[in-house]
Amino acid sequence: KRQHQKGTRLFNEIEALHDFFIGIERAHFEFALSPSVYKEVSASGNRFVQWFYDVWDHWEAVVAEYENSEAFSEKAEKNYEKAVNDNSLLGSISEKDKEIVLDAIHYDCDALLTVDRFAKDQNKKMYVFKNYGLMILTPVELMELIKPHQALWC
Repeated sequence: KRQHQKGTRLFNEIEALHDFFIGIERAHFEFALSPSVYKEVSASGNRFVQWFYDVWDHWEAVVAEYENSEAFSEKAEKNYEKAVNDNSLLGSISEKDKEIVLDAIHYDCDALLTVDRFAKDQNKKMYVFKNYGLMILTPVELMELIKPHQALWC
């Protein structure tokens, strides 16, 4: 059984994610989930998998609602087609992470929230934001970004 010690990177990220969910009572945040994340979480055997399945179920309903409409913008579709062939974007990340980044671009997300190590590459993050309008953030970075405005929706 893996324990996460207070003060470690992953503990701090989990704590920030907890704080985020506690403080968004009146805000509208839509969480998109990648099929590759679904596979990874399902295989983990983690005791919190049921929570993930609840969020996944909601996300599937959102996607189903949009299937026959233009839910995701034309710009997002163009960005996705560009990203699929972008070696500068995809050349230095794992196959699993490629799928997640491409899904986020395809779903027209504003941000990709992750604790994966590729989120530490500031040059890659700036490249993705400048070229695709997608912020790659850790939960701690998300909290730092929204903290000045958090009182508006708590």
